[in-house]
Parts: sequence; structure tokens; C-alpha cells
Amino acid sequence: MVKQILFIEDVYKKIIHYCNSQERCQQEVQEKLTQFNLKPQESNAILKYLVDHDLVNEERFTKSFTSSRIRYKKWGGKKIAHELILRGVSGVLIEQVWKTVDQEEYKKMLSLLIEIKLEKMSGKFTLRKRERMYRFLLNKGYEDNLIQEAFQKYFPFII
Repeated sequence: MVKQILFIEDVYKKIIHYCNSQERCQQEVQEKLTQFNLKPQESNAILKYLVDHDLVNEERFTKSFTSSRIRYKKWGGKKIAHELILRGVSGVLIEQVWKTVDQEEYKKMLSLLIEIKLEKMSGKFTLRKRERMYRFLLNKGYEDNLIQEAFQKYFPFII
């Protein structure tokens, strides 16, 4: 009985450290807790403690995830939303957080990504290169209308 109590205290310490090292969503914490082979009620109690003490906050996680993926990985909104859904974040929360994203900064990241890709493409800009660029931006998760808008700015001569 004493070992079980000590074990739970150790789990609490480890999981608190895990949550303090970076923002985590509830699904990530739940997956981490499964590594400790806890009973479901123990796992749920720990997760509830973390949520109650604001160590796990879905909204804060979603904001952090969204801003870091835009700034550092230059991902588009579709890819970010897809990843958040895979992590168990609700669609309502994703939409709510997306409304807070600075759209001008988001468009600047798209432009920066186009400029970086253009530097890597050598030679004359052809329709084939335009298609490759378009697919690249779609794979990064950018919306079709924003890509078209950016293409009119960078390639007004190619329809």
C-alpha cells in the first residue's frame, strides 16, 4: 500500500514536470499517463488535478500551437487545424483561436514562404514551376484563395 502511494506521488511530480516543460493538450497528457500503467480512475484524477490547477489548458495549448506553427514552421490554417483535431482539440475551440490570429502576419508568412521557395527555384518561372509552387503551398496547409491572391501579387503575368 505504501509503494502505491509513493508511486502516485512520483507520477504527479513527473507529469507536472512534463506539463511545465511546454504547453500540452489533454490527449498528450492522457497518452503520457498511460505509460505509467495507472488505473483509469487514478489517471482521470491526475488529469482533473492538472486541469483544475491550470497546468493543462486546451485554449492556451491551441493558441501556442497555432502561433508557433505559423511562425516557425510556416504552416497554413488547414494543416494546423488538422493537427489540432488529431490531438483531440474541438473544432469550436480551433475556430475561436483562429479568429484571434493576425491575418496580416499570416499573409506575410505566406509571402515569405513564396520568396524562399522562389530563391530555390532556378531559371525562368514557367507554368510547371507555378504548379509545383501551388502544390507546395497546398501541402503546407494554405487556403486556395490566399494562394491565388499571393500569386496575383508575385506572378501577375502568369494566369
